[in-house]
Amino acid sequence: RMLAKRHGRRTAGAIMVVALASRFWRLGCPKIYHEVATRLKMLEAISAMEGVEYIKLADNQQCPPAQTRPLASGFTLVNYRRIPNCAIAYVLTKRGTEKLLRRKMIYRPVDIDMQFAREIDLNLLGLLPYPITHDPQFDSDITKVNGGFHSNHSTLFSNINYRLRIWWHRHVYLSGDLDRINTPGQQG
Repeated sequence: RMLAKRHGRRTAGAIMVVALASRFWRLGCPKIYHEVATRLKMLEAISAMEGVEYIKLADNQQCPPAQTRPLASGFTLVNYRRIPNCAIAYVLTKRGTEKLLRRKMIYRPVDIDMQFAREIDLNLLGLLPYPITHDPQFDSDITKVNGGFHSNHSTLFSNINYRLRIWWHRHVYLSGDLDRINTPGQQG
């Protein structure tokens, strides 16, 4: 933190190091080093890409990728047929944020809304292996609030409409277009 302040700015790497050191200090130096190195490598890979709008960095549902593109950094850029509906960790750029805010009305939770990314032409991709992992020892805030049950005040017609739309999106569209992303040192 002091190094970043000394230069008059905070770098993403410096902020990540501070966050990881405070979160993983009990794990010991080798584990901290591995965690920091993985996150810095991920930040470098993402910052080198052009055209990024939304990249998932975690998935607690093991959704398989539809298409893949290996990156020189050792990560693989992917898109999905079935988009993981978790918001554990992701990168959202200014362009991606602007597309999300174009909606006239937001009526779904954000993680569910991402299932319909194609409605707003949001290029939603993932980075494998996922650099952020879901730790089941931490409870979900949503589960704490609703006790693990989701209220369903919608009508039968609304539920059928939703199910048909999600089926259509999963069978017709991919979550994003890998060709819209320019990466240096791109392989195959």
